[in-house]
Amino acid sequence: PRTSPPPLSPHRGRCKTMRNAVRIAFSAASRHSGRASMSTSLLQAAAAAPPVSCESGEAPAPVSCEGGIHNGFFLASCEDVAAARVAGLLPHDVARLSADGGHASFAAEQGSAKASLGTVVVVKSGGTPGGDDCGAAAARTALANAVRQARSTSGALSKTFGEPLPRTASVACSAAAAAAVGGSAKAAFLATQAVLLGDNLFNQYKTDPTSAASELASVGLRVPAEGADLEEAQASSRRAAALAAGCALARRTAGEGADVATPAALEGLARAVADEANRVPGLTATVHVEAGEERLVELGMRLFAAVGQAAGRARPDTHAPRLITITMRRDAPAGEGAADEGSAVVCLGKAVCFDSGGLNLKPTGSIEEMHMDKGGGAAVLGAALATALAGGPPADGLSYVFAVAACENAIDAHSYKPHAIIKSLQGRTVEVGNTDAEGRLVLVDSMTHLQREHKTKVLVDVATLTGACVIALGDSAAGLFSNNDALAAAITGAGEEVGETFWRLPVLPAHRAALKSTRADLRSTGKGRGGGASTAAAFLEKFVEDGVRWAHLDIAGPGMTTEAAGIHCAGATGYASQTLAQWVLSGKASEAARA
Repeated sequence: PRTSPPPLSPHRGRCKTMRNAVRIAFSAASRHSGRASMSTSLLQAAAAAPPVSCESGEAPAPVSCEGGIHNGFFLASCEDVAAARVAGLLPHDVARLSADGGHASFAAEQGSAKASLGTVVVVKSGGTPGGDDCGAAAARTALANAVRQARSTSGALSKTFGEPLPRTASVACSAAAAAAVGGSAKAAFLATQAVLLGDNLFNQYKTDPTSAASELASVGLRVPAEGADLEEAQASSRRAAALAAGCALARRTAGEGADVATPAALEGLARAVADEANRVPGLTATVHVEAGEERLVELGMRLFAAVGQAAGRARPDTHAPRLITITMRRDAPAGEGAADEGSAVVCLGKAVCFDSGGLNLKPTGSIEEMHMDKGGGAAVLGAALATALAGGPPADGLSYVFAVAACENAIDAHSYKPHAIIKSLQGRTVEVGNTDAEGRLVLVDSMTHLQREHKTKVLVDVATLTGACVIALGDSAAGLFSNNDALAAAITGAGEEVGETFWRLPVLPAHRAALKSTRADLRSTGKGRGGGASTAAAFLEKFVEDGVRWAHLDIAGPGMTTEAAGIHCAGATGYASQTLAQWVLSGKASEAARA
């Protein structure tokens, strides 16, 4: 038996400052449409993560009690409060806990003070190290599910007591569990990520304070590491907290209603993210915006302008289409092989704030979720925030451009029409096959503009682009298309590290041939229903400049789901934000630019 550990000293990031900046940015943008009161609650929890501490220690050896404590992932199930307290994981005396298959339930003890309730996250495990039931993915999923169940039960207790109850999460990792997931640093990463994202829900509009659990007050981790290994685990935990904050921002942005998260509001949010990045020593961040139909047409971005013109003409202050870019740069130290001056890595996200389908109107049963069609742009904003909170991109002299193509595909007398022929910025004429295939039109003009404005070496676009990709892969994996094997492998690897799956799909000659038009240089869609994800990628591919390494991430499936699974919540999941940030922070983006 071991006694409870001493109080932990949590490290605090800059998330509270970011939360206030986000609130101000959205409030200012929303006042134009008379919705300032709605915006005050928007994204409040996005970057307001609880403080996370990571200290030396580990889960106990097996202790005998009902259900048993097993030397596995973090902590096992236990019905006995005293045994959990001995294990050093019960911060208060007011919870009775049990677990089965990674789901924990909690109940208050008689006579306990309702203000003292704490939450202990427990995960039962009996797998073989290295096995499917005992690896990082299994641990991440089980812990996130346990956190989500704990939140639900805590909300029920809050209802019983008549007021929200403060919550904490404490997680310990045994030596065997650390070995099974790849070491203490990996254990600290996935525990931090699972707790923060498993607990993150879109519920800021609930007015009854007891209808849901209160936010986590703190997260405490104990890992079997000391000295340099502990420092590595602490850094890994901080990285995970930054990625989780970025993912939470992406979730809130994609999940927010289109009358609040307008193109103008996304611009305000981008400026708040840039302000956060400018707090990092040695990192500079600037924001540039090309806004309005008239400006886009002047630039030659007529495809982009066409998609956004109906909403933009009706509500020009808030709904005018715009290309928003955040450029981060950290100069390389002298004599360390700085990249060519002006070279850039570009991450571009599609942010159609609401997609009605245009004149090819979406039917009931599909249109209701289309406020989440800004998931790609939200992911890029989340990746930018995560990169800033983690200390910024590598000091390699490259410019890291986080771009959001924001508009609304509305329907009225000004809507663009099927079979219209529109000239792109690149110069090719495009026959509009379907106004509900609007995302690719927004993306290609943005791609051309960004490649011309920046000395682009690598371009990654992310979008909730096609229903065909959902049919192909479901909602558990995103489609990945690329003209470069090493880039595809690096993005896939970054996704594996953070629990996001990308599956590479082909662009075949038949997909390219399907875009031939008898009336224009290109059709925007294929001629049939088959291979829709690949024909969309083939269309984007036409606008990639020579020598640019390109990847397209179609997150239509996992970007918006109906059921929570592991770290991925129901609704807007923030998918791809962590992958993009990890790809940048790990230096893999820099390697791709220098290859």
